[in-house]
Order: sequence, then C-alpha cells, then structure tokens
Amino acid sequence: MSDFSTEEKSKFLKGVVEKIVVHTVDKQEHSLKINFRLPYVGDTLVRNTSKTTSSKFKVKKGKIGLNVQLETSKK
Repeated sequence: MSDFSTEEKSKFLKGVVEKIVVHTVDKQEHSLKINFRLPYVGDTLVRNTSKTTSSKFKVKKGKIGLNVQLETSKK
C-alpha cells in the first residue's frame, strides 16, 4: 500500500487533474474524459541534438486529455 494519506493523494490529484467528465453509455458502460493541467499523456524524453543548450534531453509534450471506457461489473 501507499505511504501517502488520503488527504495527500487528494491534494496531488487536484494539482494534476483539471477535470473529469463522465458520460453514461448504457447501464453497464461509462466513458470518462480526463483533462490534465499539463500535457502528461504520451509525453517522452528525446535526445537534444541542439548544440546551443547544455541539456542532453528535452521533453516532447504529450496531450492534456485522456478518454477511458469503463464497464461496470454485474452484481
């Protein structure tokens, strides 16, 4: 388990996630659109080939949104 309290986890998520939009597809499936404050989704480190900077790597920005489909279990 995590060493972080529920309050610390909540504070972290509030700093990273801008909003979550939930749509009901049908009784068993939901669609979530998660918007982040920074472009986290699919970001990567790439080797910097520029001779003008001292940094060996740079961050290639990703997307700020992520779509997720969730299916609820039958009970």
